[in-house]
Formats: sequence, C-alpha cells, structure tokens
Amino acid sequence: MTNESAIHMNVGTGASAEVIRESKKVFAYQPGKSLLIMNSFVFETPKNNLRQRVGFFGTYNGIYLEQDGLELNFVLRSYTSGSISERRIPRSQWNGHKFDGSDFYQRNLDVAKGNIFWTDLEWLGVGDVRVGFVIDGTNVTAHTFHNENLLTTTYMTTAALPVRYEITNTAATGSSSEMKQICSTVISEGGFEAKGNIFVKSSPIVTANMVGLGSAGTRVPVVSIRLKSTNLDAIVIPVAFDLVMTTNDLVFFEVVLNGQFAGTPSWTSYDIHSNAETAIGGTTMSGGTVVDGGYIYQKGSKTLALHELFNYQLGRSLSGVSDVITLVATSNGTNTKIAGAIGWYEF
Repeated sequence: MTNESAIHMNVGTGASAEVIRESKKVFAYQPGKSLLIMNSFVFETPKNNLRQRVGFFGTYNGIYLEQDGLELNFVLRSYTSGSISERRIPRSQWNGHKFDGSDFYQRNLDVAKGNIFWTDLEWLGVGDVRVGFVIDGTNVTAHTFHNENLLTTTYMTTAALPVRYEITNTAATGSSSEMKQICSTVISEGGFEAKGNIFVKSSPIVTANMVGLGSAGTRVPVVSIRLKSTNLDAIVIPVAFDLVMTTNDLVFFEVVLNGQFAGTPSWTSYDIHSNAETAIGGTTMSGGTVVDGGYIYQKGSKTLALHELFNYQLGRSLSGVSDVITLVATSNGTNTKIAGAIGWYEF
C-alpha cells in the first residue's frame, strides 16, 4: 500500500495458499564481524492452519520468527547434513524474555501489531545466534541459540543469506489472511572490508575472432556474467569493464542487467574456484535495464569502473534464475570489431 509504505501479502482460505517475498540478493558476512538483522512486520491475528514467518533465511539455512497456528516459535534452519533440519523453540522454552507480561518489560507481544524482530548473528561456523524484539529503542533478547561446544559440525551452511517473509495456509482456513512486510536491514557490525577473489574474463583479442557488431545500430552482447546454477547464494559483484576497438567507428556501449538474448548464449564455468559463469558474444540483445554506459570513438580503449560496489551484485529469483549482466556495444559502422572484458569480485 503506497500510503502505508508496506507490502500487503494476502492469501485466501484455500489449502496451500501462499505468498513468499525474498530479497533478490544475499547479504555478505565476514568472519569476526557479526551481522545485525532487523525486520519490521505486522502478522495476521494468529489462527489455526495459518503459518507466518519473517527473518534472515532462505530455502536451506537461516533464522526466523514463526507464528504457526497459535504457537510462536524461533527457528534455526540448517542444511549441514545435506537435508533440511530445524531447531524449533516455542515461546515456553525461550531462554530470555518471553514477552508474555511476566518478566522485566511486562510486555505481552502482540504479533498482529507492528513489531521489529532482530537477529544478532555470530557465524564462525559454531557461534551463537541471538533473537528478540526492539522494545522502547532497546534490542531485548528473547532467546539465544548456543552452538559452541555442543555440535560436531557447523550450525548452518552459510551466513550469506537473504531476508524473507512468508504467509502460508497449511490447510484450509476459515477466513482470508493478510501479513504486512514493512522494512528490513542487514548491518555488518564492525564495518566491512572489500576483500575477496578477483576474476577477469575477456572476449578474443585476435582480430579475426573479435566480436563483430554487424550492421549499424544493432545492439550486440560482447561479454556476459551470471551465477552458477549450483551457487545461487554466492556473492558475485561486477566491478569493471574494458573495451578495445580496432576500427575507426563510433560505438555506444552499455552495461545491461537482464537483457534478452536473441538465441541462447554459450555459458561456461569460469573455473572451479569461481561461483560465476560467463558467455562471449551473441547475435543481438534487446530490453534489459541499462545501469551504465558511454562512448568510444576511433581505434582505442575504454575502461568503465562501476560505483557503489553492492549495487551491481548478481541476484537470483525465487525460482532459481540468476541475474545476468552484459557488456553491450552498438556501432555506427557495419564491420566494427571489438574486444571486451569484465572484472568481478567474489566475497
């Protein structure tokens, strides 16, 4: 709703009716720097056969608040065994404030009112996870998942996760339901250092094998990048593009997000150490969102460095489709030859 600055997630009464909203990008974790995650929400009034979730989680791993029917739980989801397992802690077993009016804050938590759920995440494979609610400007701990000196492996596969909201009918309900998604933030406590592996992929530089731009005015993909289908929760961020032109033409180049290829490009894994796949050339490209661009004139080269590092991080859809970023070139000539390269970080 525009005036509320909130997303209304509505389900009817049918069994298995569901709405899921998840951030397209996962958020970076660095060892020794805890993550503070905050999610504001309004749940539907609890009812039988209605499940609502909010938190820092994806399909396989994460931490979330769950209202399942009339039961309120904190859940830690893990895929470390190769299958999904969940530690589900009902309110009666919370080891912090229970928000039932009986403790220091004397607050009865009403999930059908606006609340801020927070998670303080220490990964390191075996660290603690604290969860709770913001009360009068204070992060009050409701429960701590203790993991050190208890498990024989890591408590979840990764701390690089999306934020996510869900409302699901587990069976038919007596009335329709509405959950409100308001706002989320993920903060690296202790700052963030841009440290990671750097990779570069270039199109051919031998003139005969360079990408040909064909007829004047045709948008031609030069080099593209996407996430590997097996590594969709990886953090891959394009940071620079280079172009070289060997003819005396005028070329307009664009950095395009999710353009439409004419035909299917040939995707190849960069190498076993990378989470990315790349493609060279292609026939033509249409559509997409232009995130940067410029001109190159006559024989020469051009380097384009992208600003605001995480703005260009590759995301993925709920159905498992990666973003694609492509360097696209359009010439005013008819036989223009061009070479291009893309550089990226992987954290």
